[in-house]
Amino acid sequence: MSVSRSKVRDKGEAKFNKFLKEINRQLSTTKITVGVHEDKGSTSHRDSQGLTVAEIAAIHEYGIRTVVQTKDGGSRVMTIPERSWLRGWVDPNSQKITAFMARRCEERMQAASKGEKPNFLPAFEATGVWAVGQIQQRIAQGIDPENADSTIDAKGSSTPLIDSGQFRQSISSKVVTNDGK
Repeated sequence: MSVSRSKVRDKGEAKFNKFLKEINRQLSTTKITVGVHEDKGSTSHRDSQGLTVAEIAAIHEYGIRTVVQTKDGGSRVMTIPERSWLRGWVDPNSQKITAFMARRCEERMQAASKGEKPNFLPAFEATGVWAVGQIQQRIAQGIDPENADSTIDAKGSSTPLIDSGQFRQSISSKVVTNDGK
């Protein structure tokens, strides 16, 4: 009788080890990217002079100091200050992001323990969608520093990073897997 128990235990252990390997494979080969991706980022920004949405995103994330032509044919230095819409949310919220992802993974583990095939893609997708919403909300609430008076006059709004909404609507998440499957 102990032989049959041993065989059952071995089969159960092998199945459990296979289950753990699959979980590890999925978690170690999958990542979330959040930002202005190429599909929307390569589009011309409606309110700029030939810049793409990705270029506008980078300018706001890091700031820029450049020389521009004035209407009278001269030039002046223009400074757009850093308004980190991405790092400014990710860095201070890294623990929240980890906790959110852990809860989604726990939900997937519970589903897998009830017989579903292990699938963590929904956890990654939900985390990405949540992060995008949080970043867009942060932009809507305004990111310091305030707009210059000349910018407020030109666009008719004092909220930094929001004019037509194209930039904010271009922020998305993608789940990327590198497992060869």
